[in-house]
Amino acid sequence: MTIKTSTRSPIVALRSYKDHRVVAHGNKIETVIAKARKAGVDTPVVVFVPKSGQNTFY
Repeated sequence: MTIKTSTRSPIVALRSYKDHRVVAHGNKIETVIAKARKAGVDTPVVVFVPKSGQNTFY
């Protein structure tokens, strides 16, 4: 999946698994979830976005 965002925040919240629009972003998971819920998304999909060129394994 490719997430296109202009933010440099490492954590983003998406509307759902099918709707990849970013609804919140930040540096702490708790803050990102709170922002997403305030935006009307009760169960956001929260993902870590690595820096460009950074290798990350899950």
